[in-house]
Amino acid sequence: MKKLWLHIGTHKTGSTSLQNFFFRNRQKLAKAGVYYPAEGSYFYRGELSQSLLSHSLRNAKPDYLPANLKIDRAACEGNMRRDIEKSDCPAVLVSSEHFSHSATLAQVESIKKCFAPVVSDMQVIVYLRRQDHLIESAYNQLTTAGINTLPFRTWLDQSLKGGIKNFSYDDRLHLFAEVFGKSNLHVRVFEKSQLHPSGLIHDFMKLMGIEDLSEFELVPSLNRSMPPEFIETLRCASAAHPDVQLRKILCKLMRASPIRGLDPSDYTLFDAALRKQVLDTCRGSNERIARDFLNREDGVLFHETETPDIPTYPGISVERMGEIFSKILLQQQMAKEKILRERHLPVA
Repeated sequence: MKKLWLHIGTHKTGSTSLQNFFFRNRQKLAKAGVYYPAEGSYFYRGELSQSLLSHSLRNAKPDYLPANLKIDRAACEGNMRRDIEKSDCPAVLVSSEHFSHSATLAQVESIKKCFAPVVSDMQVIVYLRRQDHLIESAYNQLTTAGINTLPFRTWLDQSLKGGIKNFSYDDRLHLFAEVFGKSNLHVRVFEKSQLHPSGLIHDFMKLMGIEDLSEFELVPSLNRSMPPEFIETLRCASAAHPDVQLRKILCKLMRASPIRGLDPSDYTLFDAALRKQVLDTCRGSNERIARDFLNREDGVLFHETETPDIPTYPGISVERMGEIFSKILLQQQMAKEKILRERHLPVA
């Protein structure tokens, strides 16, 4: 029987960078006694994580997955248990931010039941990002992926129709604490001042008792945000296509075009009143987490200022949007001509 380190995200807390690090360093992790399973039907190579297992345990298949990809719950669970048993490592590391979507007691219990036959000690690691930052990052990601075509305020209003629960952590953390045990839930705050001085990867590895990373291949931070004016141009262009698959293709082509001269300034999509509204709604939940899981009597979960010195994005003119889009088209044409020349084919 082995020890399980289960990383459940949450979203927009560097999970992609962590999973890239885990995958690249599988052999070095194994040498340190930690097995990162990446062979079975539970593993999705598009994310370098065991996300297919997390989806299968909720009987879900998100829209972002390829249409021809099949998820078989029995196969995912069986392959996972088989590979854990085959490993000589005393510990196993499983990672997917999609585990944090488990919103009912039965769903969280299904995670524990999956691993119970092959592990005896289950430790859950979760990172939390302040809700306004989470919301803004999620909006940008969904927009640049071609999934969202709504302006920020309209998208946020629709996202909050059912309340703040989609951006609140309290209930779900207590579900995981109930199932896995409060002492086995390691809650970390995704803020630079509250992480390891060397960053997220060092912070995570220290939780597992691995502090010397001199032999490991470190990876750069991934999923960096794009300039707001590029995101807005991309959103308006993709909004003309009702078919989400076509939007995804269009957004992928636009993201592949390096555009010079974009406004490099830092902006926020929130105005002061909207940010306060969101944070006030989440405040009670955050205070309970700080007290219940971090033993902070003052109830302060996040330390960063709630009034950041960053201007609100003013929007983009039609003329500027046209300029950016014309540059994208020109970049595409130049790339096409380069390929034709390299293949000694006529350039139209």
